[in-house]
Amino acid sequence: MRVLLVHNFYRQPGGEDYAFHAEAAVLARNGHEVKRFERASADATDSLSGLLRTAMATAWASETAAALESEIRAFRPDVVHFHNTFPLISPSAYYTCRRAGVPVVQTLHNYRLLCAKAELFRDGAVCEDCLHGSSFSALRHRCYRGSLPGTVAVAGMLSMHHAIGTWRHAVDRYVALTEFARAKFIEGGLPADRIVVKPNFLNDTPPVRTTDGDFALFVGRLTDEKGIATLMAAWESLAIPLRIVGSGPWESRLRAWASKRPHVHIEGWLAPEHVRRRLTSARFLVMPSLWYEGFPIALLEAMAAGVPVLASRQGSLAELADESRGCIPVDPGDAPALAAASLRLWQDAPLNRFLSSRARNAFEASYDAEAGYRRLLELYEGVVESRASRQPHPSSVWVENTPVADLDLPETVALIGAWLDGDVARRVATANLDFLRLAARDRQLARALRTADLVTADGTPLLWLARMQGDRLRSRVAGADLIVPLAEEARRRGRSIYLLGGMPGAAARVAGLLGERFRGLRIAGVAAPAVDLDDPESCAAAVRMVADARPDLLLVAFGCPKQDLFLMRYLEDLHCKVGIGVGASLDFLAGNVRRAPAALQRLGLEWAFRMLQEPRRLGSRYARDLAFLGRAAIRTRRAARRRSRTSGPQ
Repeated sequence: MRVLLVHNFYRQPGGEDYAFHAEAAVLARNGHEVKRFERASADATDSLSGLLRTAMATAWASETAAALESEIRAFRPDVVHFHNTFPLISPSAYYTCRRAGVPVVQTLHNYRLLCAKAELFRDGAVCEDCLHGSSFSALRHRCYRGSLPGTVAVAGMLSMHHAIGTWRHAVDRYVALTEFARAKFIEGGLPADRIVVKPNFLNDTPPVRTTDGDFALFVGRLTDEKGIATLMAAWESLAIPLRIVGSGPWESRLRAWASKRPHVHIEGWLAPEHVRRRLTSARFLVMPSLWYEGFPIALLEAMAAGVPVLASRQGSLAELADESRGCIPVDPGDAPALAAASLRLWQDAPLNRFLSSRARNAFEASYDAEAGYRRLLELYEGVVESRASRQPHPSSVWVENTPVADLDLPETVALIGAWLDGDVARRVATANLDFLRLAARDRQLARALRTADLVTADGTPLLWLARMQGDRLRSRVAGADLIVPLAEEARRRGRSIYLLGGMPGAAARVAGLLGERFRGLRIAGVAAPAVDLDDPESCAAAVRMVADARPDLLLVAFGCPKQDLFLMRYLEDLHCKVGIGVGASLDFLAGNVRRAPAALQRLGLEWAFRMLQEPRRLGSRYARDLAFLGRAAIRTRRAARRRSRTSGPQ
């Protein structure tokens, strides 16, 4: 499997960086092709122009999206896994992947999608204002680094992508680190069916502690949300040696406080290998966090080293910090309770050793590299299979790498009619020779045709090519021939139709004609929006129009390849039972474009009739199609002769 891992490094290294490197390493070690696409916040300049560029990139990083598109085109990944997109990659990268037809996975390391500060924490306490309201409530408190311009940029990014449906439509699978986090993201509006739980893991396991330990240890950023004030208050009554590893806004205050307490040592920031050395000599790890932690790497390292943990009963830690993982929970902000639990773990050696054993056993069972790899592979295989799980109709004949169904018009109408009563969204393509030519050089269109539930032969040349290779396609089933009988079938079954696309006014005219002909037919809606597949906002607007109407049958007349790529990308979000690409069919029925006489259609000369009507627009296209047909016929004949020579006389 080819995996493209994408990550924006913050200025200060942290657990997200470790998870990114760990997943890259474990995938490569197990034989997968891994490529990394990286940006670093340290590369952004602090000049006025640099800050403006960063603010704009936060919402839509066009240059980064273009670079990612080139990377995808060269590497051709099976899945793209994002860790952090803030601020230089931006959610625009998801749409780059969608245009390429590559599944998107996003790990939710923090609460950035719900909160401008990413922590759901403000003024020393949990804050969920933005979770239930607008992201712009963050402006009142200047939540992003105390900066009004910075908060405007982040809140604007969140509001924009919420409005255009990025969080709901552009990501195939979100990865929450705990069940608590998953529930919180669902509460914030992310689609529950797209969020799975996959905890962090350690790729390189620290050595197991061999002694009872000589001190208590804190590891982490020295910030309000990490509970530094609670830690200091607890140690006012303790003489237990304490080492504090980390840096941050509280560091100078901590050093002044520790200078009067010889049993407390402030070590500042340490490289990971030095942190692990401290850990394997610690009696226990202290995690007095006040915010909703993710899945701290420090907790995993303590479990791996067999070091018990005192952790706040708060958010994800409340889910993780139990005896089975070698932890003792304490209420957040309760300094006396933290002091009492610390004294107990310091004095009770048997309890300490018991928790040490439980911690190590839990780590080996669930959080080592092998367990992490299994979960990661299961995640990728699931998301790739969900994209490619659609199989062509059993009657299909493969014509130039496209599965074309051997069904006549009544059989096709009956099949689609039955799908209208089903619970699974279906996608139908009506393919002609131009589709096959474009699919030969357009990987995404080829995927759209291969993974459609049904492809009909909307052109006699497809029947010719099938016959040349010794297969049978009984008749052509054109999109224009499907619309009227499908409308009748929908009326009979009490199902609704939505007409999307065509020339201005065509969809409304056809809806009127069908309504007059089939009394009682429910028209869910008509629209002819300007849709640009490279403009996610225009796509999202069209999707919302259709989804709000919840039609059973959706007829999309955007032309090839737009209509089929649109249906492939957004089928689940459109909330229809069956989506069909019908090309110029609405314009035919509306009378905007004359259709060839039936005799010319049977002879396979409909293209000639249309070219005579619009020679400037269609002349070069049909010339390319005829050249492609000639090459395809030669390939087909040669392949048939090779098969004949191989099989020999019967």
